[in-house]
Amino acid sequence: MKKYSLLKALGICFFVLIVLSFILPTGTFSSGTFTKATTEPIGFFEWFSAPMNTIINYGMYGIIFLLIGGLYGVLNRTGVYTKVVDNVKKKYEGKEKKFLTISILVFAVLASLTGLNIALFILVPFMAAVILKMGFSKVTAMLSTVGALLVGMLGSTYGFNVCGYINYYFSLDVNNAILIKVAFLAILVIFYNYMIRKSAKVEVVAVKAETKASEVTTKKVTKETKKTAKAETKKSTKTTKKAATKKTTTKKKSSKKNTMNEAVKDDVLVVPLYKEVETKKKKSAVPMIVIMAIMFVLVLVGMYNWRYAFNIDIFEKSYESMMGVEVNGYALIQNVLGYVNPIGYFTVSELATILILAAFLIGWIYNLKFKEILDAFIEGMKEMLPTAFYAALANIVMAVIASSSTGGNIFFTMSDWLLNLTKGFNAVTTSVVSALGGLFYNDMPYLVNSLADTMVSKYTNSALYPLIGFIFQSMHGLVMMIVPTSMILIAGLSYLKVSYKEWFKNIWKILLGLLVITIIAITVLFLIVK
Repeated sequence: MKKYSLLKALGICFFVLIVLSFILPTGTFSSGTFTKATTEPIGFFEWFSAPMNTIINYGMYGIIFLLIGGLYGVLNRTGVYTKVVDNVKKKYEGKEKKFLTISILVFAVLASLTGLNIALFILVPFMAAVILKMGFSKVTAMLSTVGALLVGMLGSTYGFNVCGYINYYFSLDVNNAILIKVAFLAILVIFYNYMIRKSAKVEVVAVKAETKASEVTTKKVTKETKKTAKAETKKSTKTTKKAATKKTTTKKKSSKKNTMNEAVKDDVLVVPLYKEVETKKKKSAVPMIVIMAIMFVLVLVGMYNWRYAFNIDIFEKSYESMMGVEVNGYALIQNVLGYVNPIGYFTVSELATILILAAFLIGWIYNLKFKEILDAFIEGMKEMLPTAFYAALANIVMAVIASSSTGGNIFFTMSDWLLNLTKGFNAVTTSVVSALGGLFYNDMPYLVNSLADTMVSKYTNSALYPLIGFIFQSMHGLVMMIVPTSMILIAGLSYLKVSYKEWFKNIWKILLGLLVITIIAITVLFLIVK
């Protein structure tokens, strides 16, 4: 990855926002009525303060990525993580593309059902490690993990952070248009999987082929030069001193010849948060797998709002009963545990706590000393530091929009103009507004919250709301697969060291296909509600 390529991409987005702030006036929506205000230019000093404020205010997301790195640092230190990755790799030898399909299905389906993209990133280092060890490129690893996750968000079915908020703000049933959504997700995944498998190549095979070819060439050259070997030896003896002085130059030339091999080697062998660790003692991987599975399920269940999604309140009632336990008037459990949100309301704070506890529990079970666990955790965090930085900074446009002193922003001005281009509801203008919203809001709940009241006031026909919600989720999801301000995208690119240019070059054809599928799905739903 070219140095600072992701930072440049983010910088361009911020620069465009600065230019627009000098040109377009801000505005506000209130009960569907738009009020135009004045421009709010982003001044010179804000060019420097805005990025810093973004990292401060959205640093919690960066911390989660750091803790994921810390967890994998401890997993590496146990020695069994290496064994698990290698065993999975061996199991799929000769069936490498089948594993790509499994990875795509896991990320896409879980993202569609939960909408918890940050929590799902916990799986990325493991799945990416297996894919890279199989010999696939970093781009293929990115497409099969983070890319698949974003496809799942695009085709959300019950994901609370997508459909949950849409259903809440538009007063929709949880199963609204569910058959269309499921069919949409299935077609997206089938198409996406086909495109990835079609382009994916096991690069290690290429390395082996080139090595064999070079060996054959070397043998031929050896036969042809056999007769002159003695003469060359005498010459080389006389010029030993001269050859020694040219040693550095020779090395440079040989490295240039092997540029392609080196690039492939870097793609294949540099696996983030993975180290070849050999242990003399035979250790079982079962405890690690069990703890990681329990942790992952707890995170997904804890961060999914069951009450607002399915009207399930069993977790809240259990929480109240547990916290109400008293011994001689002393709230035992409440005082021992301290304040913690009930299951269904877990935030990044609970997620952070669970990641730390899981790391130290795994380290303790595998007989690591406290200092070893701490060192491994810090080592993993260091490796994840660039990813954490980009994850936080990816929110810069949304942070600037949210920090408006008047509560208005240029997105509202642009949305009002677009929505008034036609009389009544128009699927095309709504789609453009939703896509445009993805440039300003990289988190779906913020977009829905900013426009739902306006859409409900403007279009009183409630039969249109499932369609509007579907347009919001699909168009926003498509934008999140390409814009540098997409937090999960930029975090994945940073983690796997894939440049933004490289990503765009590999995703644009796939994105066009996904767009066509999305347009067809919107058209079908439009004809149904019409």
